[in-house]
Amino acid sequence: MPEPPPTSHEPADATPQLALGAAGDRVAAPVEGADGEVPVLSHPDEASTPERHTESVMLDVHPAHHAASTWREFFIHIATIVLGLIIAVGLEQTVEYFHHRHQIAETREALRSERELNRKVMQQLVAEFRLRTTVMQANLADFHYLQQHPGAPIDRLPTTINWHNNPGQFNESVWTTAQQGQILTLFPPEEVRAYGRLYRALETASGSLAAWRAASSEARAYTVDVSSPSALTPAEIQEQIRLTRDVLNRLYRFGSDLGNIAAAYPDFAYGLTREEVLRVVHESVDDRNAMEAGEKALEKAAQSSEKSEP
Repeated sequence: MPEPPPTSHEPADATPQLALGAAGDRVAAPVEGADGEVPVLSHPDEASTPERHTESVMLDVHPAHHAASTWREFFIHIATIVLGLIIAVGLEQTVEYFHHRHQIAETREALRSERELNRKVMQQLVAEFRLRTTVMQANLADFHYLQQHPGAPIDRLPTTINWHNNPGQFNESVWTTAQQGQILTLFPPEEVRAYGRLYRALETASGSLAAWRAASSEARAYTVDVSSPSALTPAEIQEQIRLTRDVLNRLYRFGSDLGNIAAAYPDFAYGLTREEVLRVVHESVDDRNAMEAGEKALEKAAQSSEKSEP
């Protein structure tokens, strides 16, 4: 009796078994078609491994704090905010305080250096005032001699006419820069007033110095036309006498301003006295004191009369 054909333990429509791929992954075995042929893959990638999904990383987000449910929690919350603001403002003010202190220290040092520089300029200008006073008085004597001896040769003049001067000048750049900014508002008011008084005195002296030099330039203008003062006409000599007197008057004004600085600031004195300045205009200290006392008396009388009027 013939043996029955072996029966399969798997159903006819069971899924085809998986074969091992080149990389060791399991892939579906090829299935024959109706005509017994095995379909060919168009591209090797069609037999790629299944997609592998990676788990996304979750962020740990804390829930927001719950609203204050009691008055105590509410006031704690407000106090925390206020304390934070106070700390922030305090830190800002502290930074500003030290910044301002640094600015003040820098400005003070710059003003101190400029004051020291101006002291040296004062020393030069006092020496210049003394020298130019003597020279201008000698120039005036020469022109008076030429007026009395028209055409006299230059070697017969009492002295040599000289119009030169030195270019010294007070410095005010640091003070001007400080005034243009806001730094002086951080200084004590009395300190600012003290600086202001000094620089006003220096500015006044600088103005009279410029006026003297301008008068001196005008007086020497004749040197452009003639090589010797002996060639001047009597009318020109008379004009030179007038111009030289104007130079001396400007020098007297300049010396008075230097004297005011020396009287107010002893470290700027350099031996310049009021008597020395008054000699430029041939005036004694006693005469000047008497004149000033009379002016003050008249001013006081005028003020008294104004108060007595209804």
